[in-house]
Amino acid sequence: MDATFKIALLAAGSLMALTACDTSTGTPDWNVDTGSADTGYVQDTGSADAAPFIDQVSFDCTDGNPDSWSCQSEATGWAGLAILDIFETGDGDWPSEPNKVWSETHDMQNTAYDPNGAWDDWDLSLQSVSAVDQQIAGRTTLFSCTWNDGGSLAFRETLYDQDSKKVDCVIWGYQAEQYFNGYLGDSCVCIDSDGSCTN
Repeated sequence: MDATFKIALLAAGSLMALTACDTSTGTPDWNVDTGSADTGYVQDTGSADAAPFIDQVSFDCTDGNPDSWSCQSEATGWAGLAILDIFETGDGDWPSEPNKVWSETHDMQNTAYDPNGAWDDWDLSLQSVSAVDQQIAGRTTLFSCTWNDGGSLAFRETLYDQDSKKVDCVIWGYQAEQYFNGYLGDSCVCIDSDGSCTN
């Protein structure tokens, strides 16, 4: 079964405001369309000189031999780097001993950009592997689709500007807020569509 999560720009409708990571122009608003099958989010752009921010995220895992993961993201503005972190919040050692829990960090690839600096596209494709020595950052993962379908993983995408300064982050998945915002002390916007977000 494919597990898909999407953030998409939406027209104005029945919206509920959320708070996002600070950028150079203040704290923009995120809005959630509660009537959409694929819950969508839209962020106010602020000024043309604002720091880049995550505008859209698509994420899924396709069963196969091997399973394949994909994450696509679009940023408004030119970013310098996008990173995807995966943490197994369904592990029995979480939350008592988080240092024993398997986690992965993957750099995303800048696959397209607007020559005038209006947007950036960031992509990541991973194939599932079964041995620790086969896991390579940015290429392979020890997590299969079954882990995601079972709701035992938490995800964070972090965006950095051209000066390597962190400017935005979004999180989703099982206990994502408890791990990334609670245990790690981050302040990312939770974008889950299953009602588990509190921010």
